[in-house]
Amino acid sequence: MPDVAAAAFQDPRALPGFAASKIVLTDVDGVLLRWADAFGDFVRGSLGLSVSGRLQEHRSVEDWLGIDSSEASRIVNIFHDEAGWISRLPPYEDAVEAVRSLAADGWRFVAISACGRSPKMLAARSANLEACFGPVFDDLLPVGLLDGKEEHLSAFSPTWWIDDSRRHVHAGSRSGHAAVHLDRAAKSSLEGNPFVSPCWRGIERWIRSV
Repeated sequence: MPDVAAAAFQDPRALPGFAASKIVLTDVDGVLLRWADAFGDFVRGSLGLSVSGRLQEHRSVEDWLGIDSSEASRIVNIFHDEAGWISRLPPYEDAVEAVRSLAADGWRFVAISACGRSPKMLAARSANLEACFGPVFDDLLPVGLLDGKEEHLSAFSPTWWIDDSRRHVHAGSRSGHAAVHLDRAAKSSLEGNPFVSPCWRGIERWIRSV
């Protein structure tokens, strides 16, 4: 049976005015910043939990820690709001290089992040992003930890959208964007979407090809 999603895929780059604003929409955690690595250090160091492996090897925080979703949300909120970790997450070096290079050529960035809406956390996140990437972000648009991103994605004309979550990548495609799945494990085939990359180098080439 043919892949319906693949058959229905239409390349947004062919649309008139695609990315004319030179805005790149991007997720933050797992795309720009090493959230999972820092969260692992927090769980082991600050909470004193004994866990094996890395979060990236599991489907979710719940799966990794063996807890339910409400307890996982509680621990993530502590990490974001109380521990001070969110202000000093390290960046991915390939992201730093690509974002700064694109910004030097006039591209601007809008971050859309499922990080919660705490003012304290958002201020820390904005400062963290600027410290790592420079003043290249026009906005930081938050949603709740488990919420979708359609409300923000649909507010922008078709452009590039980058996320490491299949769910949010599909939402970007439905909103008319060229939605890139940044899959650092390089295991994705995302149902007909040709925009899958293990790193920012490939993404930068696509953006510059328009």
